[in-house]
Parts: sequence; C-alpha cells; structure tokens
Amino acid sequence: AGDKVLVEVAQRVHNALRAEDVLARIGGEEFAILMRGTSKREAMLAAERIRESVAASPVVHEGRTITVTLSLGVATLTKGASTPSASSFLAQADALLYQAKEQGRNRTVGQTYA
Repeated sequence: AGDKVLVEVAQRVHNALRAEDVLARIGGEEFAILMRGTSKREAMLAAERIRESVAASPVVHEGRTITVTLSLGVATLTKGASTPSASSFLAQADALLYQAKEQGRNRTVGQTYA
C-alpha cells in the first residue's frame, strides 16, 4: 500500500505544478520541488494548494481507503541573495519540513533566506 500511496501522491503533486517546475523524490517519503522565479508567497500558496489537494482525496488500495496528509517545508531565497549550495538549501527546506511535523503534521512551514 505504501508504494501505491507514493505513486498517487507524486502524480497529484506533479499535476499541480507548472511545466517548468521540477519534482524529485529525494528519499523515502520525501520529495523536493524546485520552483524558479517564485516568491515566498507564491511558493506557500502552491504548497498549501498541494497539501489541501492531497488531503482532500484519500487513496484507495485493495478496497481500503487510506487518508494521506502532507507536511511541507518551503525554503525561498530573497532576490539577489547569494545562492547557497544545493545541499545547504535542501537542508534548510528539510529543517522546515521537520518543524511542520513537530507542529502537528499536515501543515506548511516556510522561511525566506537572505
């Protein structure tokens, strides 16, 4: 059932993105989305839209209904900021994801880095 949920969630997330956005599975149940040219407000709105969309439609597997929720960490850079390494920026987003989980799951936490 876990694989079915991962495939279904990935498809729903992919369908909610723009053509130029990139969705990648980075391990286990974690995904990263790269959204170039997106403000923190726009990224948070997109994340919330994705979170709500996934939570609104359970996954059905072998006749059983599986409720799925997402915790999301949104890291953005201010325009003109020096670009951190990919691993550093991903670590920042990951820390925000864990904040969302610690705050009760099924939520989005975001922060802009200068």
